[in-house]
Amino acid sequence: MNSYKITLKTVTQNMGETPLFYELTTIGDLISMKNGSYKIRYNETTPEGAEFLNIVTAKGNGHAQVSRQGDYGTDFTLDMDKKHLCVVTTPFGELNLGVQTHAIKNSLTENGGELYLKYTLDANNTFLSDNEVSLEITQ
Repeated sequence: MNSYKITLKTVTQNMGETPLFYELTTIGDLISMKNGSYKIRYNETTPEGAEFLNIVTAKGNGHAQVSRQGDYGTDFTLDMDKKHLCVVTTPFGELNLGVQTHAIKNSLTENGGELYLKYTLDANNTFLSDNEVSLEITQ
C-alpha cells in the first residue's frame, strides 16, 4: 500500500457567524475498492489534542461515507439530494444530526485526485451549519 499526501480543507458556516476555516496536511492511504469506490484513511490530531482516524469512502459523484473514529466519533452518509440521520458522540453523550448533501465532486483515481463534499447539518430540524470539505490526495 502506498502512502499519499492528503490535504484536508474545511469551511464551516454557522448562522450569522464568521466562517471557520481549517486546514491539515498529513500522510495517509488511498485504496481503490473492487466496487469502484475509493477509501481515504488518515490520522488527525485536533488543535485541542484529540486524536482521530478518519475514513472517507466515495463512489462516483453521488455517494460518500465519513467515519471519524476516536474519543468522540462520527459516522454519516452523504447521498446527493437526500437527507440522512447520523449519530455524533460528544463529551456530553450522543447527538442525532440530520445531514443534507448538496454536492459531491469526486475526481479520485489510483494516482490521487480530489474529493469535495458540501452539506448542511441540523439537529431536530434546526439549522446548525453549512459545511464544505475538500480532500486533495497526491503521491
